[in-house]
Amino acid sequence: MSAEASDTRAPLLEVEGLVKHYPVNAGVFSQEVARVRAVDGVSFAIAPGETLGLVGESGCGKTTVGRTLLRLEEPTAGRVLFDGKDLATLARSELRTVRRSLQMVFQDPMSSLNPRMTVRDIIAEPLHVHRVVRGEALDVRVVELLEKVGLPGAWRNRYPHEFSGGQRQRVGVARALALGPKLIVCDEAVSALDVSVQAQVLNLLIDLREELGLSYLFISHDLSVVRHVSDRIAVMYLGQIVEVAPSARLFTDPVHPYTRALLSAIPVPDPRRKVQRIVLEGDVPSPMNPPPGCRFHTRCPAAMNRCRRDQPPLVQLPGGHEVSCFLADATAQGGDWRQATEERRRAAEMDRVATGRADAESGSLAFDEHVPEAASEPTPPAWVARSFVAALLAALLGLVVFAWPVSLVDRAMQQHAGLEGQLRAHADATGRWPERLRDLGWRLHEVFDDGAPIDPWGQPWEYTPRADGFSLRSFGPDGQPDAQSGAGDDIQGSGG
Repeated sequence: MSAEASDTRAPLLEVEGLVKHYPVNAGVFSQEVARVRAVDGVSFAIAPGETLGLVGESGCGKTTVGRTLLRLEEPTAGRVLFDGKDLATLARSELRTVRRSLQMVFQDPMSSLNPRMTVRDIIAEPLHVHRVVRGEALDVRVVELLEKVGLPGAWRNRYPHEFSGGQRQRVGVARALALGPKLIVCDEAVSALDVSVQAQVLNLLIDLREELGLSYLFISHDLSVVRHVSDRIAVMYLGQIVEVAPSARLFTDPVHPYTRALLSAIPVPDPRRKVQRIVLEGDVPSPMNPPPGCRFHTRCPAAMNRCRRDQPPLVQLPGGHEVSCFLADATAQGGDWRQATEERRRAAEMDRVATGRADAESGSLAFDEHVPEAASEPTPPAWVARSFVAALLAALLGLVVFAWPVSLVDRAMQQHAGLEGQLRAHADATGRWPERLRDLGWRLHEVFDDGAPIDPWGQPWEYTPRADGFSLRSFGPDGQPDAQSGAGDDIQGSGG
């Protein structure tokens, strides 16, 4: 389907200002100290029967977009309209019904299939859950789906490990088709496959789209694959869409500097053809602390002060082309973006030199470069106070835990000494050692509050009289002599 034809139809899926942030917690109380801005204000639309490709560097938020619009991840903000229904506000029962029309094909065909289930059970599981078909009709439907994706129906009783990578991905496609969806999110659906197998699976997806009228959100980092399968392509950078255009136009007339850098990295199979590679300097900023203004300005060779200060809007260009760049102003007015880029690069260099001279006159030298907020902000006082309180509570808890066994050992030693004194007093008064501790009678109350010869761990004292004295010991908390507790050492006495 051409992009012009798809634009005339009502969108099947509309994403407006989609945001997904992940909190970063730290400290004893697991307080939120930062947020990972994985997706930060993404908007696009997909028409019935259209394939929208979503490309960008690893970590730019492509997969998070796909999982969030299906509510496999709960969105932080924004709206996802599917057939006019806002998926972000649907209750669980309503979402269950809508999910029959929304399916996903995952990146790794091996990890996305249960290794303990046969292919028949894997494909039949969504049919069971949504109670679509049962009995003999279920087997007929499974065979039909397998044959639709190019696999023999007789293989339905095999397990995933008995298939090749491409065959496993076909099983994943068959499972996604089981409920008759309208939209399928393909998350790097062919990146784990060999090149020849990639072509087979891509052609299968295109044939299914034509036959069943499907729509795809095709997520990939391979620009050649996206060009082959997509009607339109959206380019993401650091959680935001920077350019959207029909597939043919994006490759022949890109506008955003980041898009041009991506396209220049595509290898050319002709060794005689020389392609000028655009090498971006610096690293991608952290999504925990994105730069202000245009998020690409830290790597853009033509960045101006305006780029560092203001966020460029998504400008509408002729032919369904949208660009989030101040350079698009010149392109929209019929200017040449190459000439505009060179002029902006020279102006930016002159601006940096002028800024450096002005700062040098005032005694400091700075070139208006972006300084990460995390490096310039002091530690919040509230966080310091919470850390101090947590450390104090931990110290008190350690004292309590340590002091309790120490007090028990001290009490046991006191009881040892008390019993030994009672035994010697009895021997002095009667001229003999008692046969048992119970013979001491009331004297036990002077050592034990309850009158029973029990140590602090609840174990009885063992008393053994001898002709020349006595032996007295306790068995500690576990009923065994425990020298470490101070309660397992024998007290030897002798007659006088």
